[in-house]
Amino acid sequence: LNVSPEFQQVETTLCKDDYYLRGEFAGIPTTQASRILLYDWEKQVAEELSEKTSIQLTGFTDKLFHLCPIEKGWAVIGIQEKYLSPATVEIVSLTDNQLTLNVLCPGVLKVWIEKAGKAELRSISINQPKQIVIYK
Repeated sequence: LNVSPEFQQVETTLCKDDYYLRGEFAGIPTTQASRILLYDWEKQVAEELSEKTSIQLTGFTDKLFHLCPIEKGWAVIGIQEKYLSPATVEIVSLTDNQLTLNVLCPGVLKVWIEKAGKAELRSISINQPKQIVIYK
């Protein structure tokens, strides 16, 4: 660990290509989503990732971001209380107006929904693992 004052603040960027790296590391092909949602796990806010965004870390801090594909106006983030939120849900099907999920654990489910030119980060309380259907 380096405690030099020179490295007390580190700046980096996140970009859409970072989403595709996960498939390369795991040896799993990743679909080429044209749009990616950037979810800040600590602040629990989401925004569409443009070309790139800057991130600053001070001292020995860390930050967790989820990069989720936006498909047909939906982006599934998962159960917010879980550090690896996307692993808490399975997408069964999605259409322009309906999303079917298998939710694997209880908690607050976060889903990004775009409808009529507006976007919202919806919070849905889940009390037990089950399949759910969400409408826009």
